Amino acid sequence: TSVESVRCQKKKCKGKTRTSKDFVCLSKTSCERSTLTARNNITCQGVQACLDATLESTKADVLCPGGNSCKGATITAANNVYCNGFKSCTEAVSITAGNDIIATDWLTAYFVDPMIAAGDIYCTGGSGSFATIA
Repeated sequence: TSVESVRCQKKKCKGKTRTSKDFVCLSKTSCERSTLTARNNITCQGVQACLDATLESTKADVLCPGGNSCKGATITAANNVYCNGFKSCTEAVSITAGNDIIATDWLTAYFVDPMIAAGDIYCTGGSGSFATIA
């Protein structure tokens, strides 16, 4: 548990339950199967960085710019969820946003059930709209 920003590399956060100001998961599988809760942003930058993780931003965004970065994850954000890497949020258990869900790359939100947003859901990448939208 920490109040500072956490940068996860080389599986530093893999499989752990952690709370912090914000998280940046930089390398492949660095936050795989983790439970991360942040006051601010959670960024899953590396390939498969947050594979099968549980991600919750209590006041900001969850960002998934890496390829397969949030595949199979459970994602909750007080503000926006960004799925903008190749297959970044494919097969997510669920995506819930207090504002918008933005899926902008190929297959980013493929087989996600459910996607829940208080605002709008944007699926602008190819095949990004194969989801149940509640």
